[in-house]
Amino acid sequence: MSKWPVQDLGAFLTGEWRLARVVDDRRANLRGRFRGRAIFRPIDGGLAYRESGLLRFGNYCDVAQQTYIYRLLDQSRAEVRFRDGQSFHVLDLSTGDWTAPHICESDRYDGRFCVRDGNVFEVRWTIAGPRKDLTVVSRLRRRVTAARAGWLQRGARHAPLPSR
Repeated sequence: MSKWPVQDLGAFLTGEWRLARVVDDRRANLRGRFRGRAIFRPIDGGLAYRESGLLRFGNYCDVAQQTYIYRLLDQSRAEVRFRDGQSFHVLDLSTGDWTAPHICESDRYDGRFCVRDGNVFEVRWTIAGPRKDLTVVSRLRRRVTAARAGWLQRGARHAPLPSR
């Protein structure tokens, strides 16, 4: 697996991403898919994250959404918080790879974040406990704007990161 170090987490994440997710619920023997978009928007002290799209899971098919706040701790790290302000996990992509544990009551969430290049990163959550037995794999691909597309056509390997 190739990894792409991120020197400026806020600049790397800022913008719109296409989001594809697979949810594997081993307990219910169901596999679901989510397709949509994720937007990281600068706010005071960090980034606001919002994802929305269509979730298909068994007989269920409807719009789903989630929001988080990324409080930047320094150039390469952020504390990810739920919308109610409670801490979820710390994120550090300075090496391009990060693991993040989270305990929710008696269930354990183990996250793995891997940056593939300047426009793609993946998140894998393994969730285990008395209530859950899931794997959730998300792939986020930066939505290429006209300015980025022009840059790529001129031979750049990756689209430039947004300026702050």
